[in-house]
Parts: sequence; structure tokens; C-alpha cells
Amino acid sequence: MKSQDKIILQTETSLSKSNLWQYQRDFYNHEGINAWTKVPYYISSNPYIANSYANIIIRFFQDCIYQNIYNPSKPIYILELGAGSGTFSFYVIKRLLELQRALNLTQVKFVYIMTDFAEKNIQYWEKHSAFQNYIQSGILDFARFEVGKDTEINLIRSGQVLSTYSEHQLHNPLIVLANYIFDSVPQDIFRVSEGKLKVGLATVSTIQDNVKDNQPIEQEKLEVVFSYEDISIPYYQDEYLDKVLSYYREQIEEGYLLFPIGSLRGIRHLMDISNQKLCLISSDLGFSKYGDLYQREEPCCIFNGSFYMMLDFRIIAQYFQHWGGDYYHQFAQQSLNTSIFLLGFNFQTMPETRQAVETFLDAFGHATFYNIYEHIERTKPFSKLEMLLTFLSTTHCDPHVFDSSIDIIIEQIRSGYASILILKDLMSIMDKIAENFYFKPYSIDTLFNIGVFFLEIREYEKALHYFHQSIHYFGENEITLYNMGLCYYFLGEIERALEKFWLAIKINPIYIMARGWISQIEAEKAEEEFVSLNAT
Repeated sequence: MKSQDKIILQTETSLSKSNLWQYQRDFYNHEGINAWTKVPYYISSNPYIANSYANIIIRFFQDCIYQNIYNPSKPIYILELGAGSGTFSFYVIKRLLELQRALNLTQVKFVYIMTDFAEKNIQYWEKHSAFQNYIQSGILDFARFEVGKDTEINLIRSGQVLSTYSEHQLHNPLIVLANYIFDSVPQDIFRVSEGKLKVGLATVSTIQDNVKDNQPIEQEKLEVVFSYEDISIPYYQDEYLDKVLSYYREQIEEGYLLFPIGSLRGIRHLMDISNQKLCLISSDLGFSKYGDLYQREEPCCIFNGSFYMMLDFRIIAQYFQHWGGDYYHQFAQQSLNTSIFLLGFNFQTMPETRQAVETFLDAFGHATFYNIYEHIERTKPFSKLEMLLTFLSTTHCDPHVFDSSIDIIIEQIRSGYASILILKDLMSIMDKIAENFYFKPYSIDTLFNIGVFFLEIREYEKALHYFHQSIHYFGENEITLYNMGLCYYFLGEIERALEKFWLAIKINPIYIMARGWISQIEAEKAEEEFVSLNAT
């Protein structure tokens, strides 16, 4: 068999039961925290979107108090599905605590639960330095939980169980956060043609070179082709699922429907666990309007390390409505779409929540922010430092934005375009940027970049502080040690400067700049000795 010959891995299987989803789970289980070197995540894991979520959650707290829904003797659980790298969790918890203090809501007890099905991710979070204080104070817990499969939540740290059993039932509403998760949970594909409803059957194939032990090596090289067969309703043998499917069969004259069956089953489990009092905030690659346009063409799998499929938020909204719930879709269709779903109450009776949703989704939502971010990234080389400073402040001092701007900041400082006032303002936000740094094995070294900024403006002690922090997380390297040598030299601590330059050379023997400074210092010392001898 030739290396480019095609191999059929699975033939004509309903999409939700396809091996594709197991391949996806295998990928995340194997990669662990390193999966996010391949899978994009910034759009849903930055301080700006975390601020949006935190403000909606804190206003939901207030509504619960005003409506006498909140039981002060028990915590409100905030459950994040598929927390992945933990970056978003870090930003949300941090911002929630800030808002609690600012709004005098510290009496509201909450427990934030980070979940994933990949054990490696949970182990990484449990050891992460950014979470230790939260763990010790009891506001952070963890659970292994897989959407659509697990029916109860077993908390690792406290030992608490959240389930439908009476002894485990919740006394407060459950808040669920789902970012970039529902588009990666099993879906079914349907086609409406000539008045008939047909289910899509997936045939998965790849080239011979991409198979090892009957498993694909790279998911990007998979090919998925659909055939269709007639079905009738009830199809799922579930009253509410079949109601939603029937509704869309009537709505579509000719076209396709991606049905998020795994997500809906997972939501049903969460409804039961929440005792029918649920607030779900979800952001995903998907759509909540213009469905007729999306339904014209056959849906496809989108591969990016793993794979995902577009999410139809309208279907989730229909499902909640059948259960007597309510929903809110963001106004504008964006690359990232967000919807809020309520069960047990509605937006008319939760005015604080609705106001926050209108402000933080529509007025200047995180999807709109990302569009502006992309524009600024393209135009940054032509931007003034004032604009970059304003944008950094708008992003809530995002380390990623700072890291991508540091070269331009340094260039403008050296060119003399940075005023004293702008530099002072930049200095004032450096600590906030550092506080937002969340370490991952593949992180850009934000702390080093902050050190470089302070070195450039001759704030040597502050630069040293951040270079020490950089070494704490990333270890010693010749460039950081060299920069520390410069700081010590200009602070007049010559012996410590020499020590750092020699350490830099020990790591990289051909590091010319470090050798140059050693030669210069030795020459200066020799000259001082010569002058001293002549003086005597």
C-alpha cells in the first residue's frame, strides 16, 4: 500500500457517535496543558472577557439577594466547563474578588469550580502558584467532569458532591461558564430535503502515512464525508430534544442543521444538578442569528490541532424555552458569539443581570473588543505610544497586548517620541500587567519584558525586581543575566555586575556583548588603579 493511499477509519456513522470525538479526547488527554500551543484560546481567555463575565456574575449575585433567591448559609457555585489552561479561570476569580470588594458584596460566598476531563490539566491547576491562596481560602475547587456524560460533580478538594440526590442538592442557583467548549462536544448533522428529515452519517478517512495503531496521527489530515438517510421524529426518544428537532425541521425548507446533542444532554444534567435554577454564560464559534444563511451549506469539521464545529446558539435557546427558561443573545454577529441562558427566573425579574448583559455584551462587548484588538495589531507599527497606552488600559492591563507591543514601546522611547507623562503612565500600570501574568510552560516572558522596559527608562532597581521574577518562572538565561549585569553596573555595584556577565558567558560562551562589558569594566578598573597610583 502506498503512503498516500486513503484508509477508511470509520464508515457511515451518525456524527455524534463518530470516532472523531474520541480522537479529540485522546488529543487533549495526551497533550494536557501543552494542547494550547496548538489550539487557539486567547479570544476567550483574556482579562477583558473575564471582566465582562465577572460583571455579569456579580450583578447576578445582587439580583439573587434582591429576589431572596440567595441562601447566605451556603455558597454559590460557579462551574467552569473545560477550563483548559486555567488562564480564564485565573482572570475571572481575580476580577470577581475585586468587584466584590468594590461593591461591598464580600458577604456573598462563592466557590469557583474548574473542570476538565483531562487529568493532566487538573493536576497542573492544583500545583499552580496563582491558585494556591484561592485553594487555601476555600473559594477554588476542582472536578473531573465531561460534558454530556457525567451526571454529578465530585469536588476534589472539599469532597462535596453536586448531584440530583436530595442530600447533595444545591441551595443557591448554579452559575455555569462555557467558553469554547460546546463547539467541541458531540453534535449531529441533519438535512431537510423535499420535506424529509435526514440524518448525516460520517465516513472518516485519511492517508496511510497518517495512521498508527489504527489511530490518526494528525487530525488535520482527516477527511470527513457525509451521506444521509431518512429518519422520523421522535428520533432521540426524549420529549424536549425531539421538540427542538421538530421545530427546526418545520423552519428549514431546504438545508442543513447542526444539532448540539452532547451539549444539550450536558445542559440537562446541569439543570437537574442546579435544582432547576441555572445561569449559563457561553461563548463559542457559532451563531445566534442569520441561521438561514448558515444552513444553506453542509457543515464541516474545522481542524486546528484538534477539531470543532460551529455552534447554533438558537437551538440551546429553544431548549431552555421548552423548559420555561429565558435567553439573551449578543446583538451583533461576531467571530466569537456569546449568549446567556436562565432557568428558574427570567431577565425581566433580574434587572441587574440584564443591565450588565446589555453593557458587557452589546455596548462594548468582548467580541467587539477582539475585532478592535485585531485592527490595532495590524496598525501597531504606525501607532503613537499614547494610543498603545490607552489600549493597554482598556484591555485591563493585558500581558499579551503588552508583550506584542514591547518592541514598539522600546523603539519609541529610543527615538525620543515618548513624553515624560506617557512614560510615567506606562510605569504606573506595569505592576498591574505583572499581576495579570499567568504562567504556562509556553508563555511569553512578560516579566522579562517589563524588566526591559524599566531598564530602558533607567529604573534599574525596578528592572532588577522583574528580572528576578522572570528567573523564578523561566530560569536563568544569558540575556536576562546580561540585563541584570547592566542594571548592577549603572547602580554602581560593579562586582555584582561582573558576576552576572560571567554567568551569562557560562551559559553562552560566545555571548559577545557580555564579554565586551567585562572587558570594559576591567579596563575601567585598571584605569582607576593607574590614576590612584599616580595620585600617590
